Amino acid sequence: MKTTISDEEFYAGLQRLPKPKYPFPNSIHHDFQLQREEYYDWIDREYIFHSKEAREKHKQHNLTDIAARGCPFLKNLAELRPFSHLCC
Repeated sequence: MKTTISDEEFYAGLQRLPKPKYPFPNSIHHDFQLQREEYYDWIDREYIFHSKEAREKHKQHNLTDIAARGCPFLKNLAELRPFSHLCC
């Protein structure tokens, strides 16, 4: 009787499992890219005491996407901006 399985057998079993699905629609505010650009400019303006590498790493976080995904129904960037400022 075999009590262990190889790594290959384990991973092959994982491939047969159903893929997880997010239960809600994948919607994002239509101006999310403009909001990101404002966020990137803000980092470059306000965090000049950090190295360029640190600022680039911080930009990868895309924290404004939290507001853009949470409130995709807002009409424009002016309505989205206060929420995204809470996230950053």
